[in-house]
Amino acid sequence: MNTDNHIGKLIGNTGKPTDLKVALRHPFAARRGEFVRVPHRESKGAASTDCLGRIVGISRQNILFSEALGEGISEVNVLPGEGQTGETLYGTIELIGFKDAVM
Repeated sequence: MNTDNHIGKLIGNTGKPTDLKVALRHPFAARRGEFVRVPHRESKGAASTDCLGRIVGISRQNILFSEALGEGISEVNVLPGEGQTGETLYGTIELIGFKDAVM
């Protein structure tokens, strides 16, 4: 598998074809409406199949901060000088179909 052009890593429950989540590699890895290929293998030893999906949503989450922290959160510097923001972008993928590996 060529990892140079992958947009990220599937996370969470990967058994819901209308609600797959992917942690994006960087902020410009994917755009809403873009089509993506998701490699899939039905069972051990089976041939790999490509599933076609579409990015239906993009969200951003910061694991270092919580809404419960309230006012003043914008002034907090967690890792001074490190440039770490704690933000991760997530894409939601809806599977559309697949390519039969037999063809």
